[in-house]
Amino acid sequence: MVRQIVIEDDVYAALVERATAMDMAFRPANDVIKALLEQATPRRPESHAESDRGGAAPSAAAPGSGRADALQRTPVVRNGSVRYPKSRVPGVQGLLDGLRDTIFRISETGMIYHPTTGKWVADPNTVTLKVQDARAGNLRVTVYGRPEDFVGHMGTSYSALKIEPDMAGYSRFLVENEGQLADAKRVIEYSYELKKRRGRLRR
Repeated sequence: MVRQIVIEDDVYAALVERATAMDMAFRPANDVIKALLEQATPRRPESHAESDRGGAAPSAAAPGSGRADALQRTPVVRNGSVRYPKSRVPGVQGLLDGLRDTIFRISETGMIYHPTTGKWVADPNTVTLKVQDARAGNLRVTVYGRPEDFVGHMGTSYSALKIEPDMAGYSRFLVENEGQLADAKRVIEYSYELKKRRGRLRR
């Protein structure tokens, strides 16, 4: 049975923002709400055996699927409420370590992992990280703000990065080597300041 509901403008705006963070901006609202409900459902804590193997908590993905493999490659790091991605590829882990302090200045309790997209999302949602360590060996970063926002603020000083438009007022770029970390941190910091200045921060 299909039902219709009425939502207020601020609720709709928050739903669009969450959908963008999950790469679901063009999916039906029903799919987005379903994904959010799945994330809100408590998961069974991982066993000691799973921790010893370095695996992540069980997911709904079928055995041998790409999603399950991705979770194995990028296990969750837990330290109380601290959450941050980790990679078994030394070069990619070095990139994550290089961004860690910048991320935690923005998102004090770390990042939230979204298994539907493989993204780690900061709180507030100004930056997301996707660990692409299986083949690409890099980080895919999404930040609030359009490419021209960063050009206007920093000119061409972030030329080590190729910043491209993403969905609904966000931009994306790849971090592939340590030489890009300084520019990446500046872009992430400015993204937060930009969203704060515009009164768009939500926790």
